[in-house]
Amino acid sequence: MKKKNIIQLYIQRIAVCSFFCFLTPFFTLGQQQTYTLKTVVIDAGHGGKDPGAVGKLAKEKDITLSLALKTGALIQKHMPGVTVIYTRTIDEFIELHKRADIANKNGADLFISIHVNANANTAAYGTDTWVMGLHKSKANLEVAKLENKVINIEENFETRYQGMSSSDTDAIIIHTMMQSANLELSATLAALVQTQFRE
Repeated sequence: MKKKNIIQLYIQRIAVCSFFCFLTPFFTLGQQQTYTLKTVVIDAGHGGKDPGAVGKLAKEKDITLSLALKTGALIQKHMPGVTVIYTRTIDEFIELHKRADIANKNGADLFISIHVNANANTAAYGTDTWVMGLHKSKANLEVAKLENKVINIEENFETRYQGMSSSDTDAIIIHTMMQSANLELSATLAALVQTQFRE
């Protein structure tokens, strides 16, 4: 099978799995609390002058945009009561703090940031689901450092991020987003996503 067809197959599988994890806007946490999803912000990682991971056939910014738009369309089709807001709908550079602002200003119940990993090993496959929490681990810190490198190409980043550098161990997007009071909810959703990928 050609590499381009394999990439298309993976994108289709991711879109289908994304659909399954959003089949219902209602789910229960434990036995006491039912949560209604009202607003979802979908963030297509990278964009514009920030290509993200670059391969022979594709750039991360293009794949993430396609996945974000397909995921949003599936949510709108199957969950008409849920408002979907995108951080970007075209190939443009959106600074990290503006992505967080979009979620905060719209009162997002859920913020989904889509990224695509790169690996020199062409046999590598699989998925990662990350929940940004208040705990730290070496793996979380490495992901945060990698994703935060984009701040170096933002205008006036030294002032905006108050001296934080892209190698800081705290995620810049958490710096500007509301601290999550819904970490349990985020972890539950992440577990549902991973379950769908395994099935």
